[in-house]
Amino acid sequence: MPRSTGLGAYHYIGRSDSLNWRTHILFAIPATLTGILFDYPRLGGGPIPGWILLVLVAILTPIVVIELLSQLLGKSSWQKPKPLVVIGILILAGLSRGAVFYFLGGAFGLVPADDLVFRLVGGPLYVGAIYIVSNYIAMASIDHRRISSTLQEERANLKLSKQSFEAQLANLRIAQMSRVRELLAPAIWELGKLLKDASLSKDASRAIDALRQLNDEVVRPLSHSMIQKFELPALTKGVSQRSRLGQFVLPSRVTLGSTLPVTAFAPFVAVITYSATSALLGPIDALLAGAVVTAILTLELLIIKRLVGDATVSLATAIWISLGVGSLLGVSAWVMVSYEFLKLPSDIGPQAFVFFIMTMIVFLMLGIVQMQRNQATAELEAAVEDLRLLTSQLRQQVWLSQKTLATELHGSVQAALNASAMRLALVENPTPEDLDRVRLDIDNAMQRLGVDDYLFGQSIEELLEEICDLWEASCEINYRLSPEASSALADDSAAAYCTLEVIREAVNNAIKHGDAKQIEIVADLNSEVIGLTVTNDGNATQLSTPGLGSSLYQELALDYKLSLGNPTQFWAKIPLSPVAQ
Repeated sequence: MPRSTGLGAYHYIGRSDSLNWRTHILFAIPATLTGILFDYPRLGGGPIPGWILLVLVAILTPIVVIELLSQLLGKSSWQKPKPLVVIGILILAGLSRGAVFYFLGGAFGLVPADDLVFRLVGGPLYVGAIYIVSNYIAMASIDHRRISSTLQEERANLKLSKQSFEAQLANLRIAQMSRVRELLAPAIWELGKLLKDASLSKDASRAIDALRQLNDEVVRPLSHSMIQKFELPALTKGVSQRSRLGQFVLPSRVTLGSTLPVTAFAPFVAVITYSATSALLGPIDALLAGAVVTAILTLELLIIKRLVGDATVSLATAIWISLGVGSLLGVSAWVMVSYEFLKLPSDIGPQAFVFFIMTMIVFLMLGIVQMQRNQATAELEAAVEDLRLLTSQLRQQVWLSQKTLATELHGSVQAALNASAMRLALVENPTPEDLDRVRLDIDNAMQRLGVDDYLFGQSIEELLEEICDLWEASCEINYRLSPEASSALADDSAAAYCTLEVIREAVNNAIKHGDAKQIEIVADLNSEVIGLTVTNDGNATQLSTPGLGSSLYQELALDYKLSLGNPTQFWAKIPLSPVAQ
């Protein structure tokens, strides 16, 4: 996207699409007014039709020269801006304008012979200054349309990508669940047959082996593989949607300070003043007059700019203020005619008055164009940032979706399988009720897979009771939640889910690896953090290689620690979600 610094005139003038038809139209307006308001009153005489023809030819000459030189130099195919080359084109166009005006005007008897130096010096200065300003207005408007069009496209992409991504995310979740159920279904079906056989034979050994095999060979590897990698759909590109946003629209309100560009005003006034006075005063006196006039008027404009600051007014008010500022500067220039050392001719006062009124209106338009371009750029950057944020959020959703499924496999499903196997192993002759309990625990764990409601519509106390009931044959589990912790987790389902999974993992490890028979769970609220303590009487040892449980602790807990001893204690801090704090 094209960018510029300051007013960007130097940047714009060298681009391959600079000096286009819009620029020619903008140049023709002040060029016509100059011939009517400056040249004709200064030189006088001659028929009006002759002056009109002379002005028209003087306008067309630089346009034709610019177009011819642009074609010869292949400007339309430039890959990088070439401002110096374009300025050279403008100088030649200005010389051509000055020469045509001088010789054709001389042939009509309208331009005197001593006007040659003024035309050859003033022509390039005038054409260069007017075209640079006109080109800036035209190019800034083009950029505004491009930026606005891109902004609209990005907004369309944002909406379409969100819809497409959410649809792909839903499909991904379905595919994940289908994959999990496809892998688990045969083993669950076989397990059901074994449980039925055990009910008839009173021998649960094969069912116990099947439970452990299902856990070790299917569920555990599946949860690990889902944690390690996941597929991510790509954002969808939308179709560009053009709208009125890409058009130049006059704003309802304007910031006054942006319509008074001092840095552009000073060189512009210097060039025009020198161009207007060099034929009358000579080059040395014209330089002196131009320097003094420019310094005084620039100082006045700077003071006005400081006074208005960043005040925002309606467009109509801004136009009247610009006319007022132009009138003030015009009166100041008119007063300078009385300064004898400047040697300014008396008839230049009214011309200067009209000139500065026109100039401030031009700069008002410059300010509006720049303001709209900056606004469009800011909106585009915001839209792109929104797109980046959306991408990040959707990636997190995909990650959370797959991680949650893996965590449920590792936690609730594995816990159900381990607990059921241990419970059956403790019963010499399992009853049908014992076997039905196994089926129910496994069915409950399987039903939770892929459910968006982390707590499955239950309170954390109810789910803790389920953990206690699940392991009751192997271990006695007690828990205590402080009223503050219970209330906080009731309001924050995400934190409750994280707390539940950490507790489930700690209990599972204590029983599976430490052969614990007594477990005490305590949860308190401390400074927007759930402080969790799980104490057991097992003989747990530190694993040589961190497993999935360690990864779960690192991701769900703010901090955690395991103290091996008698008793063994596990501490963890679970932060509440930001929206719940």
